[in-house]
Amino acid sequence: SKDPVAHLGNIVNAFKFIKKFSMEWSQIVNTLVLSNNSNNFCSDVDDITQHFPTVEEDYTGSVTAMLRLQDTYALEPSDMVQGNLPGVKVPATMSAHDCFEVARVSYFEGDYYHTVQWMQEALKLLESEDSKTISPADALDYLSYATYMQGNLYHAKNLTEQWLQLEPDHSRA
Repeated sequence: SKDPVAHLGNIVNAFKFIKKFSMEWSQIVNTLVLSNNSNNFCSDVDDITQHFPTVEEDYTGSVTAMLRLQDTYALEPSDMVQGNLPGVKVPATMSAHDCFEVARVSYFEGDYYHTVQWMQEALKLLESEDSKTISPADALDYLSYATYMQGNLYHAKNLTEQWLQLEPDHSRA
């Protein structure tokens, strides 16, 4: 980016940046390390990556920050997905996978309210994706349970039935 401060000033871009370095970087490194047996190369990569964001703190923290902004400014996930944030001039967009990941972090934090919102947004975005970034069955798995945990048993049952149409033999469904 020509202006990294402005680019990362958009919480969506900051989330995607942290996601890339905390989750995807290890896959890249493993591929490079497997193709290069040089001890110096491996040592250099280890030195560099120790300063990268971590999944446990940084990635989860970026999602928590997004959700806090969402609640503070009463933002809809659909607006956040398009990068429509108050006072932010740098655009950003999120994929179904990005929304799925926000929902998964919420789910594992026991925040079923945000899990439902973001998983529904993931499924909505998935419909328009040419190259699917998530499995609808996986999304329905999390969504049905989060809906159940919110006490909406009827809707949870309907979501589970949709899930069973996709994966009839899934034991948890």
